[in-house]
Amino acid sequence: MGGYGSGRRVRCSLISECLPVDTSFLLKRKMLTGGKQGGKLTFTIGMKDIKGKVTETKHNLSCLVERYGEEEGEFSKVDAAGHLTLRYGIKRGDTPVQPARIEVAMVTTQPHFGGQRWWFLAPCCGRRVRILYLPVSGDQIRLECRQCLNLNYVSQRQSYIERCITYEKYLLSNYGYWWAMDEYRSLKEHYFKITPEWEYIRARSVFDRELEIMNRLIRCQRMLLRDDIQKLSSLKSEEDRRVYLDFLLSNRGKGYILDMARMLHLDVTESEKAFEEEYMQMAAGDEDLTVMTPEQLSFYLKYLIERKRDMERELERLVSFGP
Repeated sequence: MGGYGSGRRVRCSLISECLPVDTSFLLKRKMLTGGKQGGKLTFTIGMKDIKGKVTETKHNLSCLVERYGEEEGEFSKVDAAGHLTLRYGIKRGDTPVQPARIEVAMVTTQPHFGGQRWWFLAPCCGRRVRILYLPVSGDQIRLECRQCLNLNYVSQRQSYIERCITYEKYLLSNYGYWWAMDEYRSLKEHYFKITPEWEYIRARSVFDRELEIMNRLIRCQRMLLRDDIQKLSSLKSEEDRRVYLDFLLSNRGKGYILDMARMLHLDVTESEKAFEEEYMQMAAGDEDLTVMTPEQLSFYLKYLIERKRDMERELERLVSFGP
């Protein structure tokens, strides 16, 4: 009898070597809205040869999704809510391209919290699956599920250290988020040596996240200013308005009161860039308001826009140096 590891090993293909057809992708492309919706699916697959050279190949598939209404459809006998028609070509050797066509039934389920979820009925086994895979090589090129094609994920072929390196790269690419930074720092061992390229990716992630937060702060500040202006205009007596302005002045500072006055002369329907340019021209002659507390500075629109522009300049400097 053979020992541990003896016998023939069955080599499984990877999901990255097949073309995935995903119901969530069709939903994002708004191809499940109703009636008949058609389009093209484009995939790029990288195949690695023995020497390690990666060759990228583009694949285009034509698909048509028909969603059933009150009238019965082709797959209504299996309680289908629609079906997918996929057209593609197969080329073997020097033979001309052979057209292929396959139709797959689609069903829906109702989650507990509402909404609707779409599934494929796998032609190979009849299971309800979200993703079907189309092999790009072999004799039988047809849509099947992952279990019937015996596909593996890339991580299933990786060693422990390779999986750790992949996870570290994932954390570095999202380093701008606090959870990724905290998780990366809490790792007991770091197997991946950070190269200048990945140092650039980490710094870029931090800058992108900070700019995203700053843009959201500026948008929230504009909404807050419009809300306070509306509240101020709703007060009828002059005394009530004076009391409300004194409250805003003591809590949010002089800069916030100036911003409220400027908002009355600015077009709020303009794009963010045009609004900021016009605002900074009006606020160019402001006095130095650094005497305000940090809490009051956070309500000052000029301070937020200046910080955002400083971040953009730092990001441009980082991109100019490159990895």
